[in-house]
Amino acid sequence: MRDHPEYSGQFLWTGIDYLGEATAWPAIGSGNGLLLTTALPRARAFERQSWWSTTPMVRIARRITPAQLPPPPPGNEAPGQPTATRFTQSLLLDWSPRNTAPHSENLEVYTNAAEVELFLNNTSLGKQPRHPDASPITFQVPYAAGTLKAVATTAGKLVAEDTLRTAGKPSRLILTTATSTLTPDWNDAATLITTLVDANGTRLPDNATVVHFTTTGPAQIIAVDNGNLTDHDPYHATQRKLYQGTVTAILRATAPKGPVTITATADGVPPTTLTLATAPAPQPTTQHSF
Repeated sequence: MRDHPEYSGQFLWTGIDYLGEATAWPAIGSGNGLLLTTALPRARAFERQSWWSTTPMVRIARRITPAQLPPPPPGNEAPGQPTATRFTQSLLLDWSPRNTAPHSENLEVYTNAAEVELFLNNTSLGKQPRHPDASPITFQVPYAAGTLKAVATTAGKLVAEDTLRTAGKPSRLILTTATSTLTPDWNDAATLITTLVDANGTRLPDNATVVHFTTTGPAQIIAVDNGNLTDHDPYHATQRKLYQGTVTAILRATAPKGPVTITATADGVPPTTLTLATAPAPQPTTQHSF
């Protein structure tokens, strides 16, 4: 695609994870997407961004298992060859491994800049140029708690940075949404993203803490999700376990009668709230035929 401009685009199966077509139990969906079912990006999404975006970017990912090749089409396996698993990549966007004993971590850096220098606790781990084939820039780094930073430059000029920090103890929940006003229209909903962070605002890669949602005012939580395709908890609920430190709730207004306050709670941290306004649903546009 990069070397043959006569091709106008690329079809990727799939852009986002989905239920069904799971590889094997306990998975209940296909995890091949660049986005989780919550629409949050997987680490490999940033590799694609480095290929196609013209806006300067750099992103660090921590690889915990080797990449797997995609399987051959069904029926085309070599005789005696076991059925391959679906394509997966075990990449994490954090600097908080479970193993805190001395060991090395395999890092991948994605960038569209000319060169990247990696720092661990302000000590340079070296510079590498962007590869001619745009494959990931890799570093093997002895783990030490603290701050990992990638500095991307082009023609000697700083164009992008990315920083990962080791997470401390859980301190608070951050509740955000891109929606400020809800209407009681069937197609209108707010996506609420809750993230567990430490005292410095660093996300904890927590997969166990349960977040509970309550509402006051004319709205209700209609679904929850965390993007974990091995989590069998129901989607139609008001609580859900975190996955890699986040959980999503979907809110729908029931009437245009004032503000709506959403509260997220979890054990060991104070509750957090978010307030949205409500407004009348838009009136349907009258269509005329001639």
